[in-house]
Amino acid sequence: GAPLKQWKVMTNHVHQPHALASDGTVYLVVDTENNRVISYEKGTDRFRELQIFEQIGNRPHYITYEPSDELFYVWSSLTGEMYLFGRTPGTTELALVETRSVPALNGMHVRSFTIMGDSILFPCVELGMILQVDRYSFEIEQYYPVPDAIAGMVQIVPIEDYFYITVSSDRNYGRS
Repeated sequence: GAPLKQWKVMTNHVHQPHALASDGTVYLVVDTENNRVISYEKGTDRFRELQIFEQIGNRPHYITYEPSDELFYVWSSLTGEMYLFGRTPGTTELALVETRSVPALNGMHVRSFTIMGDSILFPCVELGMILQVDRYSFEIEQYYPVPDAIAGMVQIVPIEDYFYITVSSDRNYGRS
């Protein structure tokens, strides 16, 4: 295959970052263990830190950029809160636009989410199910129970007529 392009280090000043996302101009990194989000822009020879957003829930674990509403969605893995960040048009400046929550997920360990049209899927280990919520109201639309053996879900990806789920453990995190 073709060789990989040269690697560029974005930062080494974060503690256990779990995810990053970009809108093509701005890059957001979840600094998971420090409960913050940091934005960057890519320069010619390095990334430049732009903004730091402190106190973003408890262990922000996953982030994605949704082009349809031009927002970054940042998930706090233990509080059931979603932080929505928007970019000021024509600039690299971000602002926290809104915080939404799923109260049923407060205190639960939810590592990621999947935006699927007007819904968001949340795989919840402790509940042993996937919650489907309305993307705008965050009201629960549906519960999908899963067997305990695969409840340690990490991510869900819809492909064609199937949902593929990555699993790292059972419902007890591999502890008997």
